[in-house]
Amino acid sequence: AYNFKPWVRIAASASVPFMIYVILITDSRLGLLGAFTAFLSYILFRALIEWRRRKDNLLAPAVLFGFPVLFIATIASTFLVGRIRTRIWGGQYQSSNDGRVEQIMTGIPKVLKQPFGHGMNSAGEVLGWVQPNGLMTIDVYYLATALDYGVIGFIAFYGFFLVGVWATFKKALMVAEKGLDMPLLLPLSISLLNFVLIKAVLADEGNHPIAFMLMGMAVALVYRATLAEQKFDAGKRRLPAIER
Repeated sequence: AYNFKPWVRIAASASVPFMIYVILITDSRLGLLGAFTAFLSYILFRALIEWRRRKDNLLAPAVLFGFPVLFIATIASTFLVGRIRTRIWGGQYQSSNDGRVEQIMTGIPKVLKQPFGHGMNSAGEVLGWVQPNGLMTIDVYYLATALDYGVIGFIAFYGFFLVGVWATFKKALMVAEKGLDMPLLLPLSISLLNFVLIKAVLADEGNHPIAFMLMGMAVALVYRATLAEQKFDAGKRRLPAIER
């Protein structure tokens, strides 16, 4: 097991229901989407990692092969369970959903007309979406990125974070070293994936500094994991010579 003290594990476990409670009392749809993404991603990624590390582990493949059922059941619950459906898709959010769809339908032709972008911080003005109270807004950051920086900028921005997701997950899957920092690769990968996904709903840039700090952390941990792999491989190559 990883070298985390019992009180750290207990505190981490106790924080989960507290965070869900905060999400519910603040009525945050984005929080629920992020929580669903984090929990499902962690179950999937952890099962893959444990199955690769221990081929005799029966629980990991059972979870892995049963994951599609869990995923479908989770998605179905957002449509079939009344309270969950209301919090995520309908109710007070229906007008917001309709507004986002209309923004996308209006914005895509503008992106295609100017595929190299209209310039930084110009997305709102180019889209021209005005709320009934007269406030100009844009609610889909995917669209804002494409309008500001064009198709190439869109691919570069989100590709940057997706590369971070892949690199951290790959190292978490491959590296056998267990310390206090290598286990952070998996939650780091999930956090970056969550950031990319919530940009479909959240257009505010207030969480971008945190995302870039996570990317800096990803670079450092991937580098350390690479060094650990090289050290491990070098030790394996020297072993036959020592035995002789």
